[in-house]
Amino acid sequence: FLTASIASIPRNVQAVITVDADSAQIEPLLSVVDHDVVETATDSCVIRINGEDVDHLTLSIVRVALGAPVTAIEPAAVADAVALLTERLPSRSATSNL
Repeated sequence: FLTASIASIPRNVQAVITVDADSAQIEPLLSVVDHDVVETATDSCVIRINGEDVDHLTLSIVRVALGAPVTAIEPAAVADAVALLTERLPSRSATSNL
């Protein structure tokens, strides 16, 4: 029931992001995000994420950014919000020293 309810939520907003990690590496972070892998390379991937609104979409992207560096490509409103939030995240190297 829960899965069907979540799947029925309209996903009217999309964003395209690049992630500095292989898509398999970040799959656990993407397991709860409505997404499509658009392009893959050895150490990066391009992903299209679907969301119900800009705020939820931005939160989904920042969740991915907790595991790997992310850059939002489009739309501009999401890219700006993601840039603002991700610059406040601790660097991965600083986090690994804790």
